[in-house]
Amino acid sequence: ARAQRAFERAMRLGVRAALVAGNHKEVIDLTNLAIDTNVDFPELHAMRGRAADALGDKKTAMRHLEVAAAGEAAPFSAKLHFARVAFNGGWFGEAIDAYKDVLGHSGADQSAKDEAERQLGRLGPRAIRGAREILSNGDHQAAWKLLDRVAQSWPGMPEVDHEKRRILAYLYAEARALEPSSTTERLALGERIVSLVPDDPIGLRLAAVGAMRLHRFEQALPYWKQLQERSENPSQYDHYIERCLVWIEKINRRKAA
Repeated sequence: ARAQRAFERAMRLGVRAALVAGNHKEVIDLTNLAIDTNVDFPELHAMRGRAADALGDKKTAMRHLEVAAAGEAAPFSAKLHFARVAFNGGWFGEAIDAYKDVLGHSGADQSAKDEAERQLGRLGPRAIRGAREILSNGDHQAAWKLLDRVAQSWPGMPEVDHEKRRILAYLYAEARALEPSSTTERLALGERIVSLVPDDPIGLRLAAVGAMRLHRFEQALPYWKQLQERSENPSQYDHYIERCLVWIEKINRRKAA
């Protein structure tokens, strides 16, 4: 145990010395060794995160700085560094949370608070642009999640609704492009839309029809019921609901036989 503690201390001092000297590659090598040999010390993630950031490896930096900055007891310097890396790396949701954390932190001096205020002022519009970029890469869910995070901090921002409508327009265009006979794709697209807007009639119908065509009647039934509940002409869905119930009963009878 004494040898282990001595090794941990030597490792910690070595990593710190390398970081102070600006030898970031050595910091990564030493912390790799520490991780491989199950050596842990409080600043490991913060130091590794800083070194990765300096080397331009933003993902590694984010991963370790997030650990270093987590919790009330985390050093303020780690929280501030995490906020900066998140902001500069385009992790806007994380940056909003991190800078809010900095702003409310008892250890924050005036310049850190000023920085947090300034960056939070920029983060709303930047996050909107970020959501557009995420959408252009085809990740509707992540774009929507980021917009939700923006709306949480800036409830009245009109761009949020505008961008959400844009996301839905993309998904509706996908729906129009589906083959008339499509099944799995129809269900999956419907589920994607419903995961964003649970009462969206287009999403509900896509999911209901897709599930029916795949003979997943138990899956289709709640979608039809939701459509019926929201419809001005609920009786139009009676037939579909009845069909689902008949088939569910048939399947259950077969299982029981």
